Amino acid sequence: MQDMSTILFKSNQLFADDEKKLAYIRTNTLTALDELDFLRKTRLFIFLYENHLLPTILTANSNEKGLSLDLAGANLANITLKSSSFRKFEFEKLSLSSVDLTNVSFIECQFRDGVNFHNSAMSGAKFTRSRFECYEKTSTHTFFDRSTLNGTDFRSTFLCDVSFNKGNMSNVNFTETVFEGRIEFKETILTKADFRSTQIRYPLLITFFNSNLRDSVVNEDLFRRQGDLGNMQMFNVILPNGTWLMNKDTLVLNGDAETNCSTALNDHEIPHWSGFNPQSALDPTLSSDLHLMNSTHGQCVFNFTINDKVVAMYQSIDISDYSVFTDSGETEYEFRADVGCESGFLLITTSYYDASITRLSIAGFQSQITKEFAWQKWIASKRIPILTRTIKLQIVREIKGSCLLDNIELYIRKENTKG
Repeated sequence: MQDMSTILFKSNQLFADDEKKLAYIRTNTLTALDELDFLRKTRLFIFLYENHLLPTILTANSNEKGLSLDLAGANLANITLKSSSFRKFEFEKLSLSSVDLTNVSFIECQFRDGVNFHNSAMSGAKFTRSRFECYEKTSTHTFFDRSTLNGTDFRSTFLCDVSFNKGNMSNVNFTETVFEGRIEFKETILTKADFRSTQIRYPLLITFFNSNLRDSVVNEDLFRRQGDLGNMQMFNVILPNGTWLMNKDTLVLNGDAETNCSTALNDHEIPHWSGFNPQSALDPTLSSDLHLMNSTHGQCVFNFTINDKVVAMYQSIDISDYSVFTDSGETEYEFRADVGCESGFLLITTSYYDASITRLSIAGFQSQITKEFAWQKWIASKRIPILTRTIKLQIVREIKGSCLLDNIELYIRKENTKG
């Protein structure tokens, strides 16, 4: 610290500019933090705090770079800061992204004008009786996104406009935490979290989306009341008792062939569906042959009638909003469609891709074989592999003869359950 003080406050002869000076300080700081015990690391952190060297959030309208350090990759594990009557720790626009903050303690500290803890390791951290103040210039401005927060303690903490998106927060303690403003839990693991005696202030909107609350302790009356008032929203959530609260709408777009039906009849382009290489397969067309349709088929149906070439189409279905379910290993999809073929069958293949668009596996099944034209309800189900984020639904007709298809639907559900 003495070396850094000399560099900061004395002559700048050793460095061409402040950027090179900060690079030197950063290198020495990160090295020291790897070697010091938690008491000395705490003193070093306080030194950076008192000399306004802690990294801050940069905004689009900010013209001041300041002398703050980039602490990405720093080992700040176990540092302990606690405000007292003679020393108050107040942080403004603090940014500790991608930092090891395991078992740190920020007790009775105040955070203003935004905080960024994005992508940091924070298991066992304590923020007891600290305050994350509201910031009028933006909505959500305190970020714990993509951070590991297992067992983190937010007891009696004030949280305003905070996002915990894509965080791992199992066993987190929100006992007597005060929530205000916009609070987001999206793709967040909250298993065994403790929300007992949670308090609220208005305005308020708490969102649980694609998140896992299994075995959490919640104030059911408070949650239900805030949900009724529109202050709490839940979409695609595993509830504390293990129940799946899931969107039950079909995930297929234009499965009934009605989108721009009259236009598509003439230009042969079907919205939301793609064709294959025309050298290997033809796209299906749309048909409005009323004597082959009934009241459930609207104005248009898919026409897979073959003369020469195979007829095929596909749709890539994004199911990333269901990852809390698919990653449980207990998920399947149910496929439904109305099929009317003169002879033979239709072939369905479903390919499963992860977030990096790497194919995980492929499955296939066919409709019932028929000899004469008759509409039938086609229902099939398949298990969805863990880590699936996209399902490619491919429909192929390889046998000559008239064949119509309509009301294509695909639903995600818990395996071996109905509805």
